[in-house]
Amino acid sequence: WSVEFPVGKTLYSVNKGYLSDPRLSPDGAFVAFFEHQQLGDDRGWVKVVDRAGNVRTLDGEFWGEEGTAWSRDSKTLYYAAAADGSQNYQIRAVNAIGTPAPRRVIGAPSAMEVLDINAAGEILSITDELRAGVRARLAGEKDERDFPWLDFSINSYIGPDGKHLAFTDLSASAGADYAVAWRDTAGGPVVRLGPGLATGLSSDSRWVATKKLSTMEGAFYPTGTGEAIKIAGFH
Repeated sequence: WSVEFPVGKTLYSVNKGYLSDPRLSPDGAFVAFFEHQQLGDDRGWVKVVDRAGNVRTLDGEFWGEEGTAWSRDSKTLYYAAAADGSQNYQIRAVNAIGTPAPRRVIGAPSAMEVLDINAAGEILSITDELRAGVRARLAGEKDERDFPWLDFSINSYIGPDGKHLAFTDLSASAGADYAVAWRDTAGGPVVRLGPGLATGLSSDSRWVATKKLSTMEGAFYPTGTGEAIKIAGFH
């Protein structure tokens, strides 16, 4: 993933995670963007790069980031970010030159994303409410069923016998590093295995592969008795 300006001149690139939301400042001096650790996950940092390729991290790490816009004088960058899994993206601002001094500029009860700013300083924004959950239609059943836990479950894996599910929850209650959970499909209690993002389930359903995005550490969590097996430097 690369930021180029002009096209063909690489100012910044990464080979892990991804870059998003590039926005050129009105004076052409900077490109703002987000850098994320995991493809498909919008957690990460707010950064700017100048025409010489000098990169600065202005804010973050955030649980999630969406949307960038510049003030007309190119001194201030606006963006939306959420500090935790509450999905409460709020519009923030940071100085592109000098001390960053990040601050929230609009507080709202619902998630907001910034789209643009006019010469008068008025902000064009949208509200965005997201929910996610796990549904499955099991062998021998006619209809799908919900398997709720907290309020933002993703990355689900079903065991070969169809009797168990491993999944990730991203809600505020899950914590900054998310939560990996395990449950049976018959309606038993949900077991929280530990922090991280679920990335796979072993063929015998004994281990859940996970990744902790804040440290990029991997782990295998046992679904029964036993200790987690940690893997340093897992990408």
